[in-house]
Amino acid sequence: MGSGQHPSAGAMLTTLVRELVRQLQSGLPAARADRDDAVHHLRTVVRRLRTALSVHRSLLDPQARTRLREGLAELGARLGEVRDLEVRAHQAADLVTEVEAPGDVRRRLVGDLEIAHADAHARLVRWCASDDAAQLWAELRRWAEEPPLIAAAGKPARTVARRAVRKETDRLLRRSADLDPAADLEGAHVARKAARRLRHTAEALSRPPVRILGKRVRRLGKAASGLQSVLGTHRDAVLLAAHARDVAGSVRGGDGSRAPYDGIAAAAERTADRALEGLADAVARVRKAAHAIR
Repeated sequence: MGSGQHPSAGAMLTTLVRELVRQLQSGLPAARADRDDAVHHLRTVVRRLRTALSVHRSLLDPQARTRLREGLAELGARLGEVRDLEVRAHQAADLVTEVEAPGDVRRRLVGDLEIAHADAHARLVRWCASDDAAQLWAELRRWAEEPPLIAAAGKPARTVARRAVRKETDRLLRRSADLDPAADLEGAHVARKAARRLRHTAEALSRPPVRILGKRVRRLGKAASGLQSVLGTHRDAVLLAAHARDVAGSVRGGDGSRAPYDGIAAAAERTADRALEGLADAVARVRKAAHAIR
């Protein structure tokens, strides 16, 4: 980190913020051009920065932190709209091929999603040229130069880092207890977000350029990522099934007109069921990794 053998929490957070702002700045042109995976990458960086600001809020001036988080939330929401439609269109295309649906079904289901994705991306590009976006970029540059730290930032980095990981671990363990995504989709979504927060926190603190913590925390981050993936695959498939059934409900004609859409929905539901087959193992890996850092 370049701050000696015993850096402060403020030095740790400054290093992390500067790196994430650098990634935001470098990733923005590709996201605006909608290059492969660029929106996903930028959305992930925004989430990592928002997580850092939340997890380490005790080190920061609260008003400045809130102002930046609000700006990042706006950017993240716009990126999320583009990315979610992109994922759904790709999944729909795969399932259309899997069930060998007719061409008109592909045009209606996949084509409409691709149009919605293009429209959402156009809105993102317009927002990136707005005054609100300019204010966010200026705020990010100020934070990269000197984050608004308070006195608590003078605490030892390892102490603060360990406390942050334990807190996020406890959050995820609570959210994943008795988890049943099939019965409680929103509860599973909350657990997924907790897994993502722990993953981002563990990775930020155990990898360059910070690397305050070691391999046990890296394993914990990997376990959290695995649980996030299981829950994400399940949720995406369930939402795609619901979308296909909504489209089926708008189709005029007899049951034969609806059948391909119902087939796609059923295929998506099977994907969701398969994802949950790995849930118990994913939760067990998180618990085992959490026990190793106690």
